[in-house]
Order: sequence, then structure tokens, then C-alpha cells
Amino acid sequence: MLKIKLTNKERDIIGAIHLDADLDTCEIRKLTGYREHTIRHCIKDLIERRIIVRKAVINTFQLGFHRYGIFFSLSCRNAKLRAALLADLIASPQVIWLKEFGGDFPYGIDLCARKPDDVMSELQMLLHRHAGVFNQKMISLRFSGTFFPRGYLGGVRVFSS
Repeated sequence: MLKIKLTNKERDIIGAIHLDADLDTCEIRKLTGYREHTIRHCIKDLIERRIIVRKAVINTFQLGFHRYGIFFSLSCRNAKLRAALLADLIASPQVIWLKEFGGDFPYGIDLCARKPDDVMSELQMLLHRHAGVFNQKMISLRFSGTFFPRGYLGGVRVFSS
């Protein structure tokens, strides 16, 4: 894992724009107390170092889709069966997120579907193609979700308006 050192100024500016990436330098100045040219220079440097990257985020809820979280454990220790299942999940157009955890449910996926029947059809297909691989399963419907990885802030207060 690559470790990147941030100055306190960089942390403050990232903390200010973390919840609203479109803030102008005047608003960032009000939140941080830094001068506008200092903010512009810092943001330019963070972009050049690829610490700040602009990305599109699609609001699937507005498109009529819901996100269903499915957490599961596997009953087999066979690496080939596990790899085949994970490859199948990655290839599925409905799977938008796949993560490996620890604990009772070491795997998690998010399915994007318009209705619960679509999720059940996908699960039945997976259970049929990978019979005997699943041990436990849990499904949750997500009405909204927010992911804020803030490890880089190191205890710095995040500003919000």
C-alpha cells in the first residue's frame, strides 16, 4: 500500500471540499481561513499528484433501481469453486460492488435491480450454477448509502455547510 503524506493545509482543504466538491475558493477560504491563491495552488498540486480525481457518480435511485446488499459465506474450501463463483459475480451486469470481509459473512455484493423479483432470479441462477457452495446468506435493501473513507484526514474535523 502506498502511503501519501499530507500537510495540515492539504488535510484542511480536502476536509472542506470532501462533502461538496464544487465549492468555490471563496467558500473554502471561509471554512479554512487560507487565502484563495493558496487554496488554488494546493488544489492544483493535489490534482497533479492524483490525490484529488474527478469522477462521475450515478444516482441509481433516480433511474428507478434499488441496491440490494447480499452478504454470504461459502461452505467449500475448494479454491477453484470459489474462484468460479467470484468470476461469475464479477461478470454479472447486476453486480455493482463485490467485497471480501472477515467475520460471519466474509463476502458481500450489491445488486442493482428495479424489483425484488430480479434479485431473486439472479440469486436462484447463482444457487443453481454453484450448488452447495453457499453456506449462509443475508439480503438487505438499501434505501440510501454514503461512503466516506476519511483515513487521510487523521482526526481533522470535516467541514460541512
